[in-house]
Amino acid sequence: MTPLIRILNLHSKSFSHLRLGGLKVRARKMRKVAITLGLIASLLIGGYLIGFVGIHYPKVIENQRLLNPQTVVTIEGDRIELQDGRVFEMIDDYAGDDWPISETAIHQQIDLEPDFGDEGFILCGNRDGWICGTPWAKPIVIPIIGDPVYRNRREPVALAREITP
Repeated sequence: MTPLIRILNLHSKSFSHLRLGGLKVRARKMRKVAITLGLIASLLIGGYLIGFVGIHYPKVIENQRLLNPQTVVTIEGDRIELQDGRVFEMIDDYAGDDWPISETAIHQQIDLEPDFGDEGFILCGNRDGWICGTPWAKPIVIPIIGDPVYRNRREPVALAREITP
């Protein structure tokens, strides 16, 4: 018999040992390995399809959402002074108590967006986002595919009027 016919007749008991490329290979061990790998692959694919196994993970991207960032130098009451020398007075606080403009905002960056309804500006800030891991929560996670998740988002902070002398 030719070596090809021997390989194709692995189920035959008379061929318990094969010689392939000078290596002695046991057909039964090869079959066990192939069956084990097939079983593991089918369990992983089945687990992925029913949602028990996950292959996605959150890949956090530190981003800058501000279009034209300006650095805050001082804050005194409702007055905000920027690094370029302009001074603004806050008219309305959009964020309320959730995200107050206070001394903690010094040296942070804000964005100025013209408010077309008034002669003022909308002050926008770069707000850190909280990344929830629930969409990626699975009992078994194999991190293969990274889903980009952007950390920061641009939010209006306050309505302000320029009072630069």
